[in-house]
Amino acid sequence: MVHLSKRGLKPIKRLGVIVNSKAGAGKAANEKIEALAIEKFRYCDVIRSNPVGRKGTMLIAAQLASDVDVIMVIGGDGTMSDVAYSLFISGAFTPLLGIGAGSTNAGPLITAKAKKIDQLDPHELFIQEVGAIFAFRNGEQKGLGFNDIVFGDTILTTVKGKVMQVNAAEFMKGKKIPAPPSRAGAIGSSVSIERNGKTKLIHKGEFGQMFASPLEQRYLGKGLAGGTSLAAALGLPAGHRHYK
Repeated sequence: MVHLSKRGLKPIKRLGVIVNSKAGAGKAANEKIEALAIEKFRYCDVIRSNPVGRKGTMLIAAQLASDVDVIMVIGGDGTMSDVAYSLFISGAFTPLLGIGAGSTNAGPLITAKAKKIDQLDPHELFIQEVGAIFAFRNGEQKGLGFNDIVFGDTILTTVKGKVMQVNAAEFMKGKKIPAPPSRAGAIGSSVSIERNGKTKLIHKGEFGQMFASPLEQRYLGKGLAGGTSLAAALGLPAGHRHYK
């Protein structure tokens, strides 16, 4: 992942706010974070929303993009990625202001963590472009990843203050149902990475979870993907691929 450029941010007059009420410590805590964050921008017109699930988040993000100068997202890395992906596929260039209120908050879309919201200065912001990993399944683009891409049927998140794996399909609908990983890949499955126009097959056959992540100092310090995979512990084939 490469930081491409930095440029000044024009004065913010209209601020869009997206809050994942289920991220991290939950609704009450995130509403308090939201209030503190919005207070920083009290001179702006604010449009706020609390969408449910991935589809709801992406829909609201696309609607806000043309109406505001900046979209402030309060949630975790997954919520940030969903908003970024929505803007990408809609062709919008609206800057994101990420307030990390999730389980890990390791991604480059996080501008400030919730615990340090008091240090956020709206007048010291600048735009920083970052790279991402495209995810495709059966040739169809499915999303962007800024930490890693995970192929599997569970997602790491926080449930009642505890970090655990939940059912991925239900999570996309806004529900958190604890579940262990199962076999995500069939006998005929293949997983490949394409970079600079070259495609490399990295796995063929069954697997429980497969991770692809950028090899960089910021990410390696967190050790998120490899450390949180439960597939191997459950006797399922699992893979973890770093690339340069």
